[in-house]
Amino acid sequence: MHIAFLGGGNMASAMVAGLHQAGNVSRTVSVVEHHAAQRDLLTQKYGVRAFESVGQLTEQPDVWILAVKPQAMQGALSELASVLNAAQIVISIAAGLMVQTISGWLNGHAKIVRTMPNTPALLGLGVTGVFAPADQFSDGELQTVDLILASIGQTVWVDDEAQIDAITAISGSGPAYVFNMMEHLVEAAQRFGFAPSDAKKLVVQTFIGASALAAQSDDDLATLRAKVTSKGGTTAAALATFEAMGLGQVLTQGAVAAKERARGLSEELSQSTSVSTSASSLPSSPKN
Repeated sequence: MHIAFLGGGNMASAMVAGLHQAGNVSRTVSVVEHHAAQRDLLTQKYGVRAFESVGQLTEQPDVWILAVKPQAMQGALSELASVLNAAQIVISIAAGLMVQTISGWLNGHAKIVRTMPNTPALLGLGVTGVFAPADQFSDGELQTVDLILASIGQTVWVDDEAQIDAITAISGSGPAYVFNMMEHLVEAAQRFGFAPSDAKKLVVQTFIGASALAAQSDDDLATLRAKVTSKGGTTAAALATFEAMGLGQVLTQGAVAAKERARGLSEELSQSTSVSTSASSLPSSPKN
């Protein structure tokens, strides 16, 4: 299978790295990237074929992965739209762009998958939300998509595209929530007299260990929390303070706000597409 990336930035590089670890990708992966330095880096590091434009590809890929920023996607797809055939799978990793929007930019192309990865994908530890119109894909094609996305971590498939906004709020933005909590705990550790490096080590390793334990344990999170919490002990004192200050509600409401903003961004990008498409069909105004 020939996989081609439109854009060779951080997330595309993470996916190329994941595919590289799974086997020799030099003959199966191509990258279209305008920046020469990034093309050279990907070629030297992973042996992939890198091109400056879509037109330079000598053979059409089976799968296109759209790894361009949402605001630049419409322009980037103008060249791809002219060469894309109905059998090719298109996977978008761009935030906020709905399937219908991308399809419009690709002259009505139907085989479009919308995803929402997150930044731990750079280490192969990400989780990616995935939506694909079921009536447009065979089971084999969906398995292919899942296998490609597994190169950067785990996947969660949804039947309703609107759920991608919810995934954006939980796992897409989630690393920032974790980093924010870690910042405050590091600050507390430094207040207790620890050097910055030791404070960071204590906090980061605690999150790593707790996450690994949660992932491997058959216990639910509430049970794991209870096992660490002795009645009248230090953990109980901290948790009681969290509850009194409404930390749980704050985290929940923050995720709700992120979901609503994700939905709003999708609508804004969709509306800007309609405006630009309508404007392009109108004659230009005469200059004064």
